Amino acid sequence: MVDGAVTYILDMFTETYVDLLDRIPEKQREVFIAIAREGQAKAITGKAFIKKYHLQTVSVITAAIRGLLEKDLITVDKGVYTIYDPFFALWLQRNIT
Repeated sequence: MVDGAVTYILDMFTETYVDLLDRIPEKQREVFIAIAREGQAKAITGKAFIKKYHLQTVSVITAAIRGLLEKDLITVDKGVYTIYDPFFALWLQRNIT
């Protein structure tokens, strides 16, 4: 029952999520999707994270994080980055490969 409700919510907001994702600049979008895939991303400027998600340089990631934080799309607590909207994060995990 809960799974059905979550799927309904995700389906209902698909158009909104697609539109919002399209409005995020490319470098920010790459980092945003990487954080969503991790769920709780740590050491996002570390070599392992950069290599795993084929990201750019540390300075590009840092600028992308700054932009995502300003737009309230992500949060950070004690060095752990998460997507602010858990439904958006789940939608990304299910729909973006």
